[in-house]
Amino acid sequence: MIKNMLEGTDFSLNEYKSYEWDASSYNFGGTLFEITQNKEAKPLDIIVNLNKFLAKTPAYFEVAKKNLINPTLEHTALAIQQLTGTADMLQYGEIREFYLKEKASIENLSIDLDTNKIIVTAIIKKNTGLGFADLVNKSRVDYLVELLREGKHEEYTIEALAKMSGFGSRQTMYKAFAKFRNQSPTDFIDSLKH
Repeated sequence: MIKNMLEGTDFSLNEYKSYEWDASSYNFGGTLFEITQNKEAKPLDIIVNLNKFLAKTPAYFEVAKKNLINPTLEHTALAIQQLTGTADMLQYGEIREFYLKEKASIENLSIDLDTNKIIVTAIIKKNTGLGFADLVNKSRVDYLVELLREGKHEEYTIEALAKMSGFGSRQTMYKAFAKFRNQSPTDFIDSLKH
């Protein structure tokens, strides 16, 4: 059995050479999912491991570019879909559940992560360049923009959409929207009509 396994590995590496043509074989979404969904790890360990993993991705893709000598169109399209899904997982996964809470605070996040707020603040600043409040408000504005693009403003008031996006008030939402989009929600809605 071991001999068959070794022969299969040898064939795969030396004759089949999918690493030269199958761009989808470089998908790392599964590994990211395993890191972020590890129920036995402490939340802070998950953040640290995720940070370490993501720091290595540029080098990983440099190797992939060198190995992909003759990529097929089908596998390249699949790789793009996979990476888009991975980006969505990172951007919209469990993080959304936190910032959509009206009472999202650095203190509550620190408690959820079982660490202190100085560490959480430093990790957020290092990885996003934003302070905690700006990250939460930017994420909320991004989510509100999604709702508006989906036409939700035709079903709900701006106040209701602000609440759905985690904002405590219409005024807070308008201020954050202006800061991160350089326009009001009304102007954004008008731009969707053109």
